[in-house]
Amino acid sequence: FFGTKGPGNEWPHAWWSFCFLGNAFGSLGWLWFGSSQTYKVVRKPSEILCKNVYGGTVECFPLEKIEKLETGANCCGKYISVTVTDQYYEERRVKAGCCACCVKKTECFFLSAKCFADFVQDHGLSATGVVVGSPSQEA
Repeated sequence: FFGTKGPGNEWPHAWWSFCFLGNAFGSLGWLWFGSSQTYKVVRKPSEILCKNVYGGTVECFPLEKIEKLETGANCCGKYISVTVTDQYYEERRVKAGCCACCVKKTECFFLSAKCFADFVQDHGLSATGVVVGSPSQEA
C-alpha cells in the first residue's frame, strides 16, 4: 500500500490509499456528479440543451414542450427552472421505464453568476421573477 516497511519488517496499513479507489470509480463518469451536473446551457432554434463539464448533454428541452421558465434563488445561489408540459412529462416517464420516479416535471439547474446573468438577459427573463408561457422562438 504505497509505503515503506515498518517495524518487524511488515507493511503498514495505509488506509489513506483507498481514496484512489474512490477516484477510480469517479472517473467512470456516471458515478460522479460531474457528468450529470449542468455546466452550461445552449439555446438552439428548436431546443434548450443542458451540457455537462465534458460537453455531453444532460437534458434536452424542446421549446414547444416548455410550459414555463423561471428564475429563483435559495441558499445555494440563483437557478433556472424549466417546467415541461404534462404530455412531455409523461413521455419522459414512459421512456425512463423503471426510473420513472426520477423524472421531474420541473427541472432546476444552477449556473455560474455570469452564465446565469447571460441566460436571463438572452431569454428576456427577470432575475428575480417568473415568466410564464413558452419562450419566444426569436429570443
